[in-house]
Amino acid sequence: MSAMKAKIPADASLLLELGSARPEEAAFDAKEPYSIAMVITKGSTRRKFVYINRTKSGISIAHGCHGNFHESYHPDGTRHWKFTGINEETGNEYEEVSDLSIGPPLDQFTGFLPLKAVTAVLADDFLENFSEFADLDGPFDKIVYLDRGTLPKAVNYQVGLVEPFRQGLIPFHADWPCYFQLFTHCLPWIALSIYEEWPEIKQTK
Repeated sequence: MSAMKAKIPADASLLLELGSARPEEAAFDAKEPYSIAMVITKGSTRRKFVYINRTKSGISIAHGCHGNFHESYHPDGTRHWKFTGINEETGNEYEEVSDLSIGPPLDQFTGFLPLKAVTAVLADDFLENFSEFADLDGPFDKIVYLDRGTLPKAVNYQVGLVEPFRQGLIPFHADWPCYFQLFTHCLPWIALSIYEEWPEIKQTK
């Protein structure tokens, strides 16, 4: 992506230095590529949970489990998810692709759009399906670590796109506590919400 700054809506709330004029765009350029990793830890073990990438090919949300499952949003607004599996009878690899509803082109994106919402039960046998995270897996611009010992039995994570400076459009559950990350380094902005879906049931370390 060539240098590109986010436009600032006229009604957006801003923090400004005293005496400064209100800007019409962000002071920094969007970054591309931009990569985010969500990693679940248990002691010294680190598991690849979710990767989010913004590149010239669009935005992808990939899972660290077997099958290379990922969802893609391309610059022209076309979307799909893809999964690679092994046929248990033949042992042959197969691929499943499913088209998703078309969204606005990324360079014309406005408002808020939820992309992915997944509930994961953080049992040991489930997490063993995810590859171990290594420092060589990067580089990443941001790594979000989740300590399994402090989490409940299940978490729900949600990834969405939001128009720059329109973060007030992002909805939140009133029933579950949330860890929230907003990445403003790319266009559109990327919102990551991680909910403690069953907060009353804590894991044991």
